[in-house]
Amino acid sequence: MNMKSFIAYILLLASILAFCCAEKEYLFEKTFEAHQGPTIGLAIFSEEKRIITGGIFDKKVKVWNADDHTLIHTFDDHKDQIRGVVALKSGDKRYILSHGFDSVIYIWDLFTFELVHKLDSIGRTIKVFQFEGTDFIVSQEETVSKVWNFVQGGEPIIKIDRPHENGTRLTAVMTSDPMQFATVGNDYIRVWDAKTGKQVAQMRTAGALVYSLIYIKHLDLLLTGDNEGFIYSWYWKVGRPFQIYKDFSGFFPLELLVIPNSNILIAAGFGKKQIFYFDVTKQNQKPLYQKQGHINEIWRLVYLEGTGYFYSSSADYSTKKWTICKTKYDYYNLETHTCIENCVEKDESRQICLSTQSGEKVEEESDEVVIKLPFMDDLNEEL
Repeated sequence: MNMKSFIAYILLLASILAFCCAEKEYLFEKTFEAHQGPTIGLAIFSEEKRIITGGIFDKKVKVWNADDHTLIHTFDDHKDQIRGVVALKSGDKRYILSHGFDSVIYIWDLFTFELVHKLDSIGRTIKVFQFEGTDFIVSQEETVSKVWNFVQGGEPIIKIDRPHENGTRLTAVMTSDPMQFATVGNDYIRVWDAKTGKQVAQMRTAGALVYSLIYIKHLDLLLTGDNEGFIYSWYWKVGRPFQIYKDFSGFFPLELLVIPNSNILIAAGFGKKQIFYFDVTKQNQKPLYQKQGHINEIWRLVYLEGTGYFYSSSADYSTKKWTICKTKYDYYNLETHTCIENCVEKDESRQICLSTQSGEKVEEESDEVVIKLPFMDDLNEEL
C-alpha cells in the first residue's frame, strides 16, 4: 500500500469512527418493549413516575415504573383495539383512562387499580383529553363530541352531534377557563364552548387531511400536521395560519409535541422514522436537528414533566425515552428552557445548570415566554 492509499484509508476510517460516535450522541436513552405488538397508547404521571401504555392488538393497558421500566400492573378489560390512554388528575386522586373500538371508555384508580367508571359511547372513540385543572374530559367519537365529568361518571353533560359534516378526525383541548376544545374534519378546524356546545371559531384547512392537532397553551396557538407534509400554526381567534414546515417526500406528521414554556416543537409520524425538531415561532424552516432510533412508524410522543426527557411509541413494538436536546450530553435547563452544552455544576432539585465547563455562569431567566410572531402587528390591528 503506497502512502497516498494509506492516507486515504486512514481518512476513511476516521470518517467512519466520527460518524459512529456522532450517531451515538443522538440515540435514545432507554428502550423497552411494552406490548407484543405496536404500542399506540402512551401517557405519563410525572410526579408518580408511572408510564401508561396501550397495545393496539393485544388489547391490554399496562402500568410501568418510569425509573426502571418494570411492569407494575396489566388491565385486560378491552374487547377490541385500544386507541389511546390518558393520565387524569383530580385533587390528590389519579386515574387511568383508556378507550378504543369497543365503544367503552374505562377509568381506573392509578393506586388501587380498581375500576371506577365505564363510560358508554356509541362508536369508536378516537381521542380523549382532560380540561386542565378540572374534573371534565372531552371524548371524540366519529360522529359526536361529548363532555363528561370523569369523577362522577354517568351520562355526558354535553353532546355535539356531527361537529363536522363528513366526520370528525381529531380533537384537542384548549383552554379550561372558559372550557374550550377544537375539532377538525376534512375541511375545517372548529372551536367549541364545552359548557354550551356552541361553536366559537372556524378555520378552513385548504382540503388536506389533518393527521395531528394540538394546542400550545403559552402561545395560545393551534398546530396541525397534514397528509401533504405541512405543519401549520394557527392564531385561532382570527383564523390566520403560518407555515412552519413543508415536506413533499411522504412524511405525514402524525404526532406533534411542544415542550411547555419553550419554542421546541417535536414532530414524528408516517413516512419517515426520524423525530424532527423545530422552532415553533419560525416560518418555512428546515428541522433544527433530528434523531433516529425507531425502525418503524412513530405514533405517540409524550413529555415527562419537569425533566429534559420525552417518550415515543412506535409500530416497531418499542417505547423509547429521549433527551429533548440535540445530544444526550446537553443539559436541558428548566428555568431558561434551553439546552446547555458542557454543564458541570447543576442544581438537581430545580433541574437547572449553574455553570459550564468553561467556567461561564449561566444567568437565570423568568419562566414567562414573550414571543413576537411574524404577523402579530396585523392581528393586533384586526383585534
